[in-house]
Amino acid sequence: MLDIAHADPTWPAVLTARITLGMAIAHEQSDEAAEHLHQALELAREDGHKHNEAWCLNCLGVALRQMGRYEEALAHEGIAAVLDETDPAAAAEHRAAGQAIRQELKPGA
Repeated sequence: MLDIAHADPTWPAVLTARITLGMAIAHEQSDEAAEHLHQALELAREDGHKHNEAWCLNCLGVALRQMGRYEEALAHEGIAAVLDETDPAAAAEHRAAGQAIRQELKPGA
């Protein structure tokens, strides 16, 4: 299923496949999971669909948190700061992903 052609970015079957697999194996096979999630993010960025990119960023952040890789997950804030002047839309997406992760890390969340 992961070899499905990625021809129609409005129906991202390959993104769904990579994200689903990455999230499913995040606890047991973290390196492979991260690879699938990063590949999905790369495809979404190539397509230029910001909604799909935000979806991939969110899933990547959640998986990284599940893997115990908090510093990497929270790096979204640093990326947002770098992108603020050159790409405000992408910066906002990273900032939102970082805020979602911080919210999940709060006690009682």
